Amino acid sequence: MRRIRFLVLAATLLAAVVLIAGCPGNKNNNTKITIGTVLPLTGDLSFFGERDQKALSLFAEKNPDVQFVFEDSRGTPKDGLSAVNKLASQNVKYYITSLSYIVNTVQPVIDKQKALNFTLNMDPRSEEKSTYCMRLYVTFYDEMNKLVEIAKSRKAKRVAVLYVNVESMNNAVQNYLKGQLQKSGIDLVTETYEIGSKDFRQQLVKLSSKRPQVVRILDFGDKLPVVLKQVSETGTFKDATVVTGIEILDAPYSKFTKDITDRLVFTTPKVLMDENNAIVRAYEKKYGSPPGYDAMFCYDTVNLLVPIIRKHGYDNVDKVIDEISKMKRYKGVAAEYSVNKYGGISPDIYWAKVEKGKIVFTNP
Repeated sequence: MRRIRFLVLAATLLAAVVLIAGCPGNKNNNTKITIGTVLPLTGDLSFFGERDQKALSLFAEKNPDVQFVFEDSRGTPKDGLSAVNKLASQNVKYYITSLSYIVNTVQPVIDKQKALNFTLNMDPRSEEKSTYCMRLYVTFYDEMNKLVEIAKSRKAKRVAVLYVNVESMNNAVQNYLKGQLQKSGIDLVTETYEIGSKDFRQQLVKLSSKRPQVVRILDFGDKLPVVLKQVSETGTFKDATVVTGIEILDAPYSKFTKDITDRLVFTTPKVLMDENNAIVRAYEKKYGSPPGYDAMFCYDTVNLLVPIIRKHGYDNVDKVIDEISKMKRYKGVAAEYSVNKYGGISPDIYWAKVEKGKIVFTNP
């Protein structure tokens, strides 16, 4: 009888050990920290997701206690929501998602789960709306503030913006930027285009007819070269300063024509330009191409997040959030960042231009 009781007790303890070992990211054993990723691996914006996936895979090689579960958002809110629901059913406690219009759709599911969504997107409303949402990226608002700065320095009476017709960009331009320009007595004129558009001539001619002194091209990066080429072809904005943001790093800026580079300025973090960056070199060695700024931000995200998960344990999501939210600054491999009270982590950005095919930092 004693032997039977002993065997029953032993079996119960063994089952408990197996159950504990199976919990994702348990800090007291050798199982992995599981992070679900919802990235655009296919579709028009797949270049973002493909590079982010490579950066995370590179991180996992250096950190064998971490595993990433990759799901494809296909760049649409519907598919992004399906992917998050799939991960939630597996009790994943940490997510990396990208694209603001997808983040805004999936966040309620993650909130209900009380998991942490670390997002790669430019909309600062993300972290303001949810305790369980953090963001590491340049923000629309920071870039719009820079746009106001240069408009004032040029004594502009009118600013034009061409941007992608998604809700987050619409908010940044029509709500935030418009209000900031009005404070300085500057008018705003705008035109939009859809994801996947290839011809922007009609919008460019309309905006040019308003005679703006400053023009902002606000794009995901993939269409910027085409837009600027068509600016040159149509002869629009001859007397205007053309402005863009970090998306220029995805463009072949060394091949831009002189009539564009002579009037083009943009904002970017400085560290991303460092050719001696160890992670850039490791990425290029492994994949044969540069990582892109989004992949570097993605690497910085997990490089910040994982040590804090290790410290507090996989299930202690609130403690992880609290520690990050109390940070004031973060020095990553891609940039130096300011951390706001909501958990928004934004790189310091600076004015730059293209000279002789290279990026040079400058005054506005």
